[in-house]
Amino acid sequence: MNMPYVIIFIIALTVIPTLPLDALPFEIPVPDFIIALVVAVIIRLVVYVKGKNAKKYRKDMEYGSARWSA
Repeated sequence: MNMPYVIIFIIALTVIPTLPLDALPFEIPVPDFIIALVVAVIIRLVVYVKGKNAKKYRKDMEYGSARWSA
């Protein structure tokens, strides 16, 4: 269940060192793995919130006007 987030963490860990962070007006004294972890946690929170706001359908029940048709 958490494997996609581990994969996202690994991808972010390999991509972050290639980003041109030297061009920023401020320096980020944070290790790359912490930034990758934050990216994975943010994506996990987005997926959680999207799932929490999803419509709740009843299993094995018809939805909408289909149950009122003759």
